[in-house]
Amino acid sequence: MKRKKRTTAKSNKERFIEQMETLLLMHLILPGELLPPERELAQQMGVSRPVIHEGLLELGARGLISIRPRHGWIVNNFTEEGALPLLSSLYRFSAPQSAARIDADLEEVRRMILTKSLMQYFATDTVQKQTNSPLIEKLHKIHREEHKNIEAHLRPAEIRRLTELDFLFYRAIIEAGGNTIFLLLFNSARELYHQKLEQFFTENTESIRTAAALKSRLIAYITENKRNEAFALLEKMISTNAYIHTEAVGRESPPIMREQHYEELSSKA
Repeated sequence: MKRKKRTTAKSNKERFIEQMETLLLMHLILPGELLPPERELAQQMGVSRPVIHEGLLELGARGLISIRPRHGWIVNNFTEEGALPLLSSLYRFSAPQSAARIDADLEEVRRMILTKSLMQYFATDTVQKQTNSPLIEKLHKIHREEHKNIEAHLRPAEIRRLTELDFLFYRAIIEAGGNTIFLLLFNSARELYHQKLEQFFTENTESIRTAAALKSRLIAYITENKRNEAFALLEKMISTNAYIHTEAVGRESPPIMREQHYEELSSKA
């Protein structure tokens, strides 16, 4: 029997990356500066050289640094060279005004991707020939698991899982649209998506049922091929603020669809 490896909160590589990101994003090391050699960094950080090497490669993938032949690693201007994997860190270090702008930009991209993906899904032959398409089955499965977690005590583990299920729900719509680039873009923001939504659900636990009820209605519209209603509802659901707004306005959402209702809805479609 294989022994399970003990997992630590953060690996040496993760800690090194976080420390370097702080220095780079706070401009404590300026663009154009050369980083010390790997051996020197390893001594300063108290870790092995392979850890430093792997960490530098990750920082390079995020666009923070670049390798210069015969010189070493040089600091980039991340506003010009930064890549999507940098998004979560950039958000974390941003001033409130900048973070709000990132939120608005992400919401706009999310709106475009999800609306276009649902449009592409409705245009496929699958929708015309099947009342229970792979997308509908996948959305039902995700929603059933959501319901089970909601019925349990909403501890951090359940909220974390509900956050992941929310991500998977919308990703299923993008997958059904068939655009690989949209899927990669959505996946690239996964870490930030989780950070923000998990915090939102933790601070607004009553909104979890509202979110599930909205998804229940969206599944019904997609199953019944009610395109205008589906697009209108999806437009409202793009922002997590919709989860609070619906609660405040009062009784706009239907009750969460229970498991036995899925087959009834599919048979009517």
